[in-house]
Amino acid sequence: MLRNLCPNAKSARNIKEKTRRKFLSIQKSQADLGKKLHMIFCLKGKEHLLMIDYLSKYVELKPLNSTTAQSVIKVMKSIYAKHGIPEELVSDGGPPFNLNLMMNFF
Repeated sequence: MLRNLCPNAKSARNIKEKTRRKFLSIQKSQADLGKKLHMIFCLKGKEHLLMIDYLSKYVELKPLNSTTAQSVIKVMKSIYAKHGIPEELVSDGGPPFNLNLMMNFF
């Protein structure tokens, strides 16, 4: 399903097991889980917000009503309520992230 929605997103399954173990072994600790999230929009008939944990590669894929700052903030709040607030968020810096509403949210 993820591949169909986001054909350009790389899957953690594509990383060889040895590489994955080596990568995880150099990370600080499990306490870092959820501290750094990558966020991208996936568009294929419907907008989705894809958030990926930097350390574990855990994926949250949520549908969006639109890509307005209000809609993105609503989805981010639901993810943060479930997993906690990250210390760092990496995005493409698209229009929803440049609005005062989004800046005030952070």
